[in-house]
Amino acid sequence: MRSVFLHSRVDPQATPQQLESMHRLRCRVFKERLGWEIECPGGLDIDDYDRLHPVYALYSPSRTKVEGCWRILPTTGPNMLRDIFPFLVEQGAPPVDDDIWEISRFAVDSLRPTYDSLASVHLATSDLLIALVEFGMRNDIRRFVAASDVRFERILKRSGLRVNRLGPVHRIGTTPAVAGFIDVNMETLDHLHVVAQELAIKTEVEREKVAA
Repeated sequence: MRSVFLHSRVDPQATPQQLESMHRLRCRVFKERLGWEIECPGGLDIDDYDRLHPVYALYSPSRTKVEGCWRILPTTGPNMLRDIFPFLVEQGAPPVDDDIWEISRFAVDSLRPTYDSLASVHLATSDLLIALVEFGMRNDIRRFVAASDVRFERILKRSGLRVNRLGPVHRIGTTPAVAGFIDVNMETLDHLHVVAQELAIKTEVEREKVAA
């Protein structure tokens, strides 16, 4: 069983309980841990873009608690980069194209007790990124863009991805933010699989050391 599964209006795979767990995770990560100025009524991070029927990825090895997620929307409709953060794009307007989608709310709950090593946190991240690129390739998406905290950019780079900035870093409140994109192709996917295999081995070795 794969740890990552997708959920959308046309292919609903998550239960209401799993979706609630995802929204609670987002609140913990973005509001409580990163200090973003977002509203979380009832402990749930739900914004207007969640009402546009995005595609979600949920990382849940147990299929109960969600431990990681992302959200994507086509740039031909409402999206955060175009509507809220266009100033992060230095030249021209934010991209609008059928084959360019926006990713947002990428989160991994690194404080969960199931993550017994840093490698296991990175493995969860790699699995989510693999699911992202695989979805893109299946749906003729050539690029994912994002307006994000610079920490998300570092996550992508740590996974070995080439991140292309669309403009300089801006400070939004206390958050350093940047816009950028990654290309969707077989080279990207192959590299992510190599990284994931290396992390899986490292995670197992670290667990064996703890158990010894």
